[in-house]
Order: sequence, then structure tokens, then C-alpha cells
Amino acid sequence: RFVQELMALGVNTLRIPAAGMDQLQRVSVLQRFLQGLVDHGFVDFGIVLSQKGWHLHRPANQEALSDAFANAYRALAQIGLDDRILGVMFGENEPLKGLQSDKQQWDKRHMSVLKTMAMVNTK
Repeated sequence: RFVQELMALGVNTLRIPAAGMDQLQRVSVLQRFLQGLVDHGFVDFGIVLSQKGWHLHRPANQEALSDAFANAYRALAQIGLDDRILGVMFGENEPLKGLQSDKQQWDKRHMSVLKTMAMVNTK
């Protein structure tokens, strides 16, 4: 029934939190859920990995976030769904949201995102 509702609504993208993908229990729940969708005919969908990326200018946060995305990718690869990943979502930039900001602050944020994604590629 759930799969029928997803298809009736025209859902074609699932957003999956990357946090906790280093914990076997969470990984197995996610894998069973996604495999269940596929087994019941929901096969035409993409996946966006998401995680709030606060304080990305800090190297420790870049490392943690890149680990989360890499772990989520590996969890999807184990069940053959890694080719469904369309992208990643870092969440809103809370420190700059609704506040006055300048190009330098946004450039710093964007460079931090790029550094984090480069780290994912090495894992």
C-alpha cells in the first residue's frame, strides 16, 4: 500500500539522512526499507543524501560530514542502490540564514562544502 501511494503521488526522489550510517543497526534498517520498496515495485527513484552541515569551516566537522556521506554511500552500494544517488544536501546554512552576510562569508561556506566533498572522494 505504501509503495502504491508513493507511485500515485509521483514520488521520484527520496531524501535519506546520512547521519548514523556508521551504526550497523541504522544501516540495516535503511537497507531493509529500501530493498522492500524495490521488491514491491518502487524502482524508478533517486536518492539524495542529506546532513546538516553546520560550521563546515571547522576541519573536524568536514571530516565527520565526509565520513557520514561515505558511510551512507557504502550502505547503499551493499544493496546495489549506489547508482541511485543523485546528490547530497548539506542543509541550510544556519549561521547565515536571515542575517546580514557578505560574499566572503558565503565564499567560505562554499569552499568548505567543496573541501568536504573532496574528502568524501578519498574514503
